[in-house]
Amino acid sequence: MEAAGYAGCAAAIRGMDLADRISGITCPVLVVTGDQDTSTPWTGHGEHLVGRIPGARHAALSAAHLATLEAPQALAAALSSFLAG
Repeated sequence: MEAAGYAGCAAAIRGMDLADRISGITCPVLVVTGDQDTSTPWTGHGEHLVGRIPGARHAALSAAHLATLEAPQALAAALSSFLAG
């Protein structure tokens, strides 16, 4: 990803505050985090989501921010397990 593109995306969402709406999510949620993710790590981000979305589950992967590219098999296994119930 181009640095300018990433910076533009970050600038577009930096002021978003949806914290007061997160507990209203009613569908099943799987929060996927990567243990090498520095932009949205489990501590402070993933735990915030799981703690505020009723019934949310968590899958920790050995990946950074793009689990679909960095850990596709582990992600597929986590998704399959989640969808199987």
